[in-house]
Amino acid sequence: MPNRTMLALIAATVLSTGCAIAFDSGPVRRAVEKGGNWLVGQYDPKTKSFGTTTAPDQLAMAVKALCDNPRDYKEANGPYISEPVKAILAKIDDKGNVSGTSGNPAEAALWVITGLKATQNDAYKPVIEKVRERVKELGKVEHPKFEPAHLQPTAATPESMRNAISAILKAGEEGKKEISVDGKTVKWAEVLGDSLAKLQQPDGSFAADLQTNAMALYALNLCVKNF
Repeated sequence: MPNRTMLALIAATVLSTGCAIAFDSGPVRRAVEKGGNWLVGQYDPKTKSFGTTTAPDQLAMAVKALCDNPRDYKEANGPYISEPVKAILAKIDDKGNVSGTSGNPAEAALWVITGLKATQNDAYKPVIEKVRERVKELGKVEHPKFEPAHLQPTAATPESMRNAISAILKAGEEGKKEISVDGKTVKWAEVLGDSLAKLQQPDGSFAADLQTNAMALYALNLCVKNF
């Protein structure tokens, strides 16, 4: 398995801005399309959720991934957005506590905020503010320390997708096309997008669980927006 130095060298040279090989964004764009289709297809009218998932933080990941998709899904598009949103809201009390989460309470609450904001529904602003105040009480969320390998995951897992998102989130939200990796400038969207596209299965999924798929699509959306 390549060590950290080798991965940094790959990112800094073969995949750097000075690379002579033109990047083909087609596979990444197709991966986004397929990933979105797969996620929508997981919605079950009987459970009014993505399969049997009930954790509001994981539902919020899926909502975020779909709402940020190039197709710009929103609640009006169908129950695969509106019903998970209702389920998320039902888990939030008057003090901004979010019940039934699957992970760290503060991080889970941040996902809930992120998912609700992605709907662009102003009706949720008061709820979002309550949850945001609760997050302040819960304490700071520790994000993974950046490693060059985070831009080139070799397996799709909740941890690897969390690492990938943490590595590029700030740059992606600020519209920065490049980041510094060990002193070299790298087009992060090309590096990560290519790696994620290679991890996708023929049916459009990345793994068996909703969380991994939602985070992978979230990361791919950011890549496409920042080519």
